[in-house]
Amino acid sequence: MVRITSPRLAIGPSDPDRPGSRRIRIDYDVQVPPGDPVTGCEVVERLVLVAVDRHDAPARPRAEPVAVVDGRFVVLGDAHRRIERDVARASLDVGADWWTTDDGGGTVPIAEWPDHLVARVELLLGDRLVAEASTPVVTGSWGALGPD
Repeated sequence: MVRITSPRLAIGPSDPDRPGSRRIRIDYDVQVPPGDPVTGCEVVERLVLVAVDRHDAPARPRAEPVAVVDGRFVVLGDAHRRIERDVARASLDVGADWWTTDDGGGTVPIAEWPDHLVARVELLLGDRLVAEASTPVVTGSWGALGPD
């Protein structure tokens, strides 16, 4: 059975000429036992970057994925995989969440950006999921009001 091990997510600056984007990088290892029937087959590599609700803000982060990246590769045995993509900075966390006030002067949350992100890695052979794993949660501010 194919396994995904050591999944890692990193988010950092993109190309200096593209200040409106951030680069996401997902690294993981594929372990393929000898004689596994997936060997020699092309699989779909789906990476889904999602916000995690750590219940540290009154508003929940959006439910839809921040980014979905599909690729393909042929499974030939154990391998290290690295996928890098630029995502719009505005889809990531900002330095401060948006608030408004109610009639009594209290604060009311308008939006919560994804301060906490995780990447799900899925390998599919046709419609069949052959391996999956999730990265540890990464926390930070990478959005439009973030530092840099």
